[in-house]
Amino acid sequence: MAAQLGLTRASIWRIVRELSSFGVEIQAVRGRGYRLPIALEWLSSEEIISAMPHRYRSEIQHLHVLCSTDSTNSWLLRQAHTEGVSVCFAEHQSAARGRRGRSWLSPLGGNLAFSMRFRFEPGMTQLGGLSLIMALAMLRALRDQGVEGLMVKWPNDLVWQGRKLAGILLEIAGEPTGPCSVVAGIGLNFSIPDNLAASLDQPLVDLATITPGLGRNQLAACLLGHLLDALNLFKTEGLSAFKDEWRLFDWLDGQPLSLLQGEQSIQGRGCGIAADGSLCIEVDGVHQYHSFGEVSVRRQEPYRA
Repeated sequence: MAAQLGLTRASIWRIVRELSSFGVEIQAVRGRGYRLPIALEWLSSEEIISAMPHRYRSEIQHLHVLCSTDSTNSWLLRQAHTEGVSVCFAEHQSAARGRRGRSWLSPLGGNLAFSMRFRFEPGMTQLGGLSLIMALAMLRALRDQGVEGLMVKWPNDLVWQGRKLAGILLEIAGEPTGPCSVVAGIGLNFSIPDNLAASLDQPLVDLATITPGLGRNQLAACLLGHLLDALNLFKTEGLSAFKDEWRLFDWLDGQPLSLLQGEQSIQGRGCGIAADGSLCIEVDGVHQYHSFGEVSVRRQEPYRA
């Protein structure tokens, strides 16, 4: 490696250490060298756009691929607002965020992490259920790529056999009844090293485990197409156009749940979603409705395939 790159062995060692600090899994064998257990396919804006059908390309005003940033949501929020949809992918995020202030695991090349910024004319009051329909759009795209066994978990996750595969974070600015700007951040576990996965407080899964061999650029193009389709339908018909599909893949429906809201813990049974996207749970025979906010919900029993 040193000879081919024109570097010293010490330089190679320092580069390997730096890559390891970004979360890249590298195997080292004394006297032989280094190897990647899984080959990395770097994202390319040209490859993503060329893999998309022409009807979607005109909707995306800008598509950026960054090597590293704090978070793709934050990066888009710092940019001047433009018409159309802006998309930002990043190979690595140093401060990736999830719901309720949680951090999101983002090793270099191990996620498909991106954000979309778009304008929503009806206003914030009509955005109930947006993260739900985006989760369904991701599920459609992954099924198109041959990934089976996925379910959606209210309000914004994809799960496979009880383990988290993807999540969505929405950040909205604007008027309650007027046009608003939405930045939707999406994190999809592509290939997460075991040592990093073990450091989290909830079980996760990656695509390398479920369906090995998927291409990141092809998948990125497929995800963007399905997300644009879902957003366009949501703008005209709202959540009602997706409720039957949600019911098919609802991981919480009919299950015993524990819902945490601040210091309060509520035990009940999942009963689907309401017209505004809020979660319905049955508690002692009475239906309660809970909106997104600072709510965390868990199934009470371990998942059984």
